[in-house]
Amino acid sequence: MTIEKNSIHPFNLFLAGNQIHSLNTLLEKITDQCAKKYQAGLEQLLQTKIKVKHHLEIKQLLLNCKSDPDFYRNRVILNDDPHSTASISLEKQVTAVCLDYLCGGSGDLNDIPKKEVVTAGERRFLQKMSRVLFDCFEESILNTSPMTLGLTTRTEDAEADRNPQSEVGFVVSMEFTLTTEFASGKIQLLFPASAFAHITKAEQSLDRWEMQTKLKQRMADVSLPLTAILGCQKITLSQAVNLKPGDILPLSEPLTAEVFISGQSFCKADVVTNNSQLMLQVCEEQDKHQLLAQKERPSEAHTLTEKRSSRRSSRRRRTARD
Repeated sequence: MTIEKNSIHPFNLFLAGNQIHSLNTLLEKITDQCAKKYQAGLEQLLQTKIKVKHHLEIKQLLLNCKSDPDFYRNRVILNDDPHSTASISLEKQVTAVCLDYLCGGSGDLNDIPKKEVVTAGERRFLQKMSRVLFDCFEESILNTSPMTLGLTTRTEDAEADRNPQSEVGFVVSMEFTLTTEFASGKIQLLFPASAFAHITKAEQSLDRWEMQTKLKQRMADVSLPLTAILGCQKITLSQAVNLKPGDILPLSEPLTAEVFISGQSFCKADVVTNNSQLMLQVCEEQDKHQLLAQKERPSEAHTLTEKRSSRRSSRRRRTARD
């Protein structure tokens, strides 16, 4: 099972109010904390340096995973409820390296013999690695919504092989990439999205006014580019051609700057100094609602394109009738 590279998307009002996006934002912080704790836990266990990077994704996947020769997979019981399960996948390559470190080896894959059958000692080590991850996850999610994870002896892939009709559903995928000196591998936790339904329950009960209030609170943190034009001066072509370093261009006194936000004129401000530091003091403010209206108004080019498209459609309809 491959996870696509994470991409950055622009802020979107619809996504800000979307429950999947809200859950993703919340779990991203939990996954980040879990990865940091897991790195510290593994370094303490193995007495070596390990880097742990995380990747979170909520998407539609098969809830049961087929057999894969590169992974160990086990079912996980959530909150001691046998009917609520998740799964954990550990890449065999990285677990072999970690076990070699634990046994005092160098962690070099070339020095590790390949085994077809998992020994009892290896199985206990897999359970130990899983347990360390579970503890880190439980600590990270404790302040949001306590959840316990319990490892079972049932393998996820074997059960999926017996039941080929696996269902597709929304799955929370927490992927941790472990990197050592000689190898890199992944450990993945898969949860059904329904396991976190109680976290978004409050979001589901919000009415329109409450949702609008929450969106405004989230928009307050959106960064906007602010530009100030200190002044304008007309010069001749010959003066522009002869400009050189050290030349002085005079500006009008007192200096009044026009301030733009996201390319839209917002206000005027006087240029003042404080302890030799230039500052802007707002002296003439525009209507904020007018600025928002300008942001929502379609551009002239876009409007002209729509008019042309409408005229072409009208001509095609007349031609079809004729």
